[in-house]
Parts: sequence; C-alpha cells; structure tokens
Amino acid sequence: MTGGFLSVPIMRPNHCWTILHVSILAMLLLTLNADSEDSKCEVEIRVRRNTVYEAFLGDDLRINCTVLFCNNSPPATYWYKLEKTNVNVNVSGSSHIKTEWKTLNHVEGISYLIFQNILTNDSGVYRCRSGHSVSHSINISVDGEDSKCEVEITVRRNTVYEAFLGDDLGIHCTVLFCNNSPPTISWYKLEKTNVPVNVSGSSHIKTEWKTLNHVEGISYLIFQNILTSDSGVYYCRSGHSVSHSINVSVDGEDSKCEVEIRVRRNTVYEAFLGDDLRINCTVLFCNNSPPTISWYKLEKTNVNVNVSGSSHIKTEWKTLNHVEGISYLIFQNILTSDSGVYYCQSGHSVGHSINVSVDVGERDDEHTNVTQKNSTSDFELTTVTWTTSEPESSTIQHTVWLYRVVGIMVFVIIVIIICVASKSGCKGVCCAGESRNTPDPSCQPSHDAWSTIHIYENDH
Repeated sequence: MTGGFLSVPIMRPNHCWTILHVSILAMLLLTLNADSEDSKCEVEIRVRRNTVYEAFLGDDLRINCTVLFCNNSPPATYWYKLEKTNVNVNVSGSSHIKTEWKTLNHVEGISYLIFQNILTNDSGVYRCRSGHSVSHSINISVDGEDSKCEVEITVRRNTVYEAFLGDDLGIHCTVLFCNNSPPTISWYKLEKTNVPVNVSGSSHIKTEWKTLNHVEGISYLIFQNILTSDSGVYYCRSGHSVSHSINVSVDGEDSKCEVEIRVRRNTVYEAFLGDDLRINCTVLFCNNSPPTISWYKLEKTNVNVNVSGSSHIKTEWKTLNHVEGISYLIFQNILTSDSGVYYCQSGHSVGHSINVSVDVGERDDEHTNVTQKNSTSDFELTTVTWTTSEPESSTIQHTVWLYRVVGIMVFVIIVIIICVASKSGCKGVCCAGESRNTPDPSCQPSHDAWSTIHIYENDH
C-alpha cells in the first residue's frame, strides 16, 4: 500500500519583479547623490581677508574676485561699494569704471573691476557677490588730491606772433588736465572789455583741439586770411585758469585790400544780331571773400543792367584763386538795343567802360543745287542758283562765271571722248564709213586661209 503525499506549490523567483525593484533602488540612490552634489555646487567666491590696493591719482587699477562654480555655467557677478548703504558700482558706458570676466576652466573664473584714470573719490571698500555668496572686503586707497587736478594753462610770457595781411595764422595754449576729460577752452581778446573771440561758422577765425595724451592737450585759435583788425592781445581760459597774454601783430593796411577791378581802356566788343556774347571784368580782392559785382549801362543816367530771371542777360562769377576772380555779363541772343557802354563796379572801385556794338546786317546761308545726269551720250549740268546778300554779289558773280566755263569745257571733252570711242570700234580702213549693222563679208578673215598652203620652189 502506498502512502499518499500532499502536493505543495513551489515558489519560483520572478525575474521581472527583481529587475523593477533594483531599478527603483538605483534611481533613489542617484537622486540622493544628485541632491547631495547640488548642495555642494553653491557658487564660492574667494578673496583674501584684509585685501588692500593702493593707487595714485589718474592711474589705471584693477581688483578681482576668484569665483568657483559648477555645471560649466559662469554665474553673474556684481560689485558693490560699502558706503552708508551698499550701492552697485556704476559700470555704464559713460563711467570710467568697467567690469571684465575671465574663465580659467569649466568650474573657475575671475571677475575684474577696472578703474581707468582712478579718482580720489574712488577710494573706499568694495565687495563682489554672486547669489548668496559674498566676498571679503577689498580696500582701495588713492593717493592724491583733487586740488592738484585743476586745469593748468601754460603760455610763455611776452609771446608775440607776427603775420602779413591775408596770411593764415594759428596761436595756441598748452593745457594740462586730469580725469582723462579735456576741459572747455575759451579765447578772449583784450580790448576795452574782455570779449570772447567770434568763432562762429561765418567768421574767418576757428578753434581746434589736439589731444597729446590723457592729461595734456593744445587749444588752437586759427586766423584764416588774417585782417589788420585782428591785431591785438589774446588769452585763453578754462575755469579759474588763465593764460599769459599773446600779442598778435599784422603787417599791412586795409587800403591795400580794397577791391580792384581791371578792364582795359577802350575795350570794344562787336557782335551780330542774335549772337551770344559775354563781356568780363577781372576783380582782385582779399580775405578770401569774393565781393559783390554790379553791372551798369551808361545811358542818360547810370542804370543797373537787368539780369532778372526773365531777362536774356545773365551774370556769372568765376573764382581764379583766393584773391582773384572774373565777373561775366552774358547776352543770350543779343539785341540791337543792347548796344551801348557798360561798366562794372564794386564798392568804390569802378572798371573802365566797355563798348558793345551790335551789327544789324543779316547773314543768309548759301544754297547750291547741282544735278548731274550720266548716260552713254550726254552729260547735263543744271544752273547754279545763289542766294546771297548784296555786299557779296560781286564775288559770287565771278564764281558763277568760273563754274560755267569749267562746265562747258567738261562737256566738250566728254563729246570728243565719245566720238573717238565710236570710230575705233573696227580695225582697218575697210570699216570706215560703213554701217555697223551690215558688216562686209569681204572684211572678215577666211577660215580656209590657214588650211591651204602653197610652196613654190625655183627649179632654177
């Protein structure tokens, strides 16, 4: 008898559930590690305690903070100055303070605060900051006083400039300044009262500035075509700083600078009715400023020439150089009424008279009609027709007779050539006087003449 056994189910491991459990545990471990790493990835700023920078007024200075970061992403770093309250340092485009970043590697870099031409008021305590991380204090000490930074103008005592009338002259002041900011320089002339020099756009006097370096420059006062009235004593000024006097002496007289008009005596222009004519005056002037020229016509009274837009008379100016030019009076399609005496004037200077004469005679063009017909037997030359004015009729008449004689001679020569050609059509006298249409057979050579040849021998 066999005994019975109870069947008990056997538990076998499920691989899918095992893999799932292991994955969940791994993800939890990674998450914990990541959280622990993120907590270690706070930005860290390193600056030594009691860091001090010393600089002289006007120097360039840079201070720095070393920054440690993670995730290969440099953080934003800000600079502050410790005053009554912590204020951001002004690093705008108009400021003399700039910031700069330098990456050392994927987890470290340096933030710089740069002072260009440092000022005494830049002295103080600075810190840099990124997120919740703040650096130790950085002390900046600037050696120097603003009183030393006053603008200083240097001009030698008893400075004298000499120039000739019409020359270009430049006088100058050397200027020392600070903060890399050139000051405003004003020029004055010592007269009854100190008045600023007129350097407007319409003046012949200009100013110019030239920077030599960050603390020195030169201010120029430039005279273009200097006048005798420019003689005098000048000085330049900026704030409370005033230069020594500068004496300017101009050699020449204004009387030499009067406008001079040059026109030859007894100048005469002749034109035909309807021509374009221009007359001119040569003008000498000074100060590089061409004068105003007026044109007049001498009649019962001296009247201005009408050069309005509706008139056929115009004026024109041509500059030859800085002291000479030409004024033109231009007649377009001149009229007989334009005949007369003209002159040009500028101020007290008047040119000599210019006589304009307009010839009223009419001029007609010559017209020639020639017709030529060629044939085997004739040549025809038509009559030549001339239309001309009365003063030229005698000359034209001789020319007509000459053409007629030449035409007759050509006609006779052609007739002779035709006759000779017609008579030389046949060779020999047998064709003389015979008609071309009835040739004489006896005149034609025989074809048998060459075929039969008789040779006679003398027996004796």
